[in-house]
Amino acid sequence: MRYIRKGVEPQSFIDWKGAASEEWTPTYQELSNPEKKAVYEALLQEQGYICCYCERRLTLDSGDYHIEHLNPQSADDDDALDFANFCALA
Repeated sequence: MRYIRKGVEPQSFIDWKGAASEEWTPTYQELSNPEKKAVYEALLQEQGYICCYCERRLTLDSGDYHIEHLNPQSADDDDALDFANFCALA
């Protein structure tokens, strides 16, 4: 796996998570555009547009916004929406 120096999460993603209320709790399953695209773009930039596993070139035009969780979503912790737990894959 390629080493990645994690950057700052996109402001739109921070704002989306910050909209949580008693009526709504953000989940990864509900993450969609434009916030999901902003997250993916930030991941591509910090990874140098390279897949962190296979080092294949990644592009914004692929249309496949594959965001991987380093710690699985199934784990009983709060990492599912933690930007530091995300990486972009081919």
